[in-house]
Amino acid sequence: RLGGHWVKGEGRAAGRSLGGKMSGAAWIRVSACRLLAALGKRFPEQCAAARLLPARCFSTDGRSLAYAKDLMLGKINQQEVFPYPEISKEELEEISQLVAPVERFFNEDVDSKNIDLEAIIPPETMKGLKELGLFGQQIPLEYGGLGLSNTMYARIGEITSLDGAIAVTLAAHQAIGLKGILIVGTDEQKAKYLPKLATGEHVAAFCLTEPGSGSDAASIQTRATLSDDGQHYLLSGSKVNTTHKEF
Repeated sequence: RLGGHWVKGEGRAAGRSLGGKMSGAAWIRVSACRLLAALGKRFPEQCAAARLLPARCFSTDGRSLAYAKDLMLGKINQQEVFPYPEISKEELEEISQLVAPVERFFNEDVDSKNIDLEAIIPPETMKGLKELGLFGQQIPLEYGGLGLSNTMYARIGEITSLDGAIAVTLAAHQAIGLKGILIVGTDEQKAKYLPKLATGEHVAAFCLTEPGSGSDAASIQTRATLSDDGQHYLLSGSKVNTTHKEF
């Protein structure tokens, strides 16, 4: 928008004036000062002030090692991903012991077709998952979990993802449901909640979605305010969905 006028289609026009047909990526790389020069002929009064200012071109090159950002710009920071993380001998031995029984369980006892048809994971399947310790994969050993590293957790995930319903159930329980307790929970909270979460006796839920926000967690309006006596929290707001509400 220049001088109160919407510049309709000027991007392509300017692109042609700067060297013929341009791809989207090439057009992004055109600096601001060159764009103003291209538009100046049509909007001389509006661009006059801009011509009096020093030319300041901008670049879309990543200024730091932001891996995903640079991928969008066609640049790969190989030092960020290579060499692939090595697994210690101890981890390799431990994960080898875990993989075999989990694979056997999924091959012999998980009926994915029936889970899809009935829209429920059978109680006996849930029991097997709990007995394998899969509800406590990243919960520390001192709280009854398996204490797996991210690498080991990912390896087990290659197996549990054979069934979408089970994969989502386990991930929601651990990756969002109880993650807050692991990251910022007090020692008392961890001792109180994690043991039963590790065995699957309790299944963690996650309340995020509100009338005005979904996956954009930063925009939620619900608040928990500590009471004046410091004994409890006052909740204000509303939720329209709870992950694992069925548990």
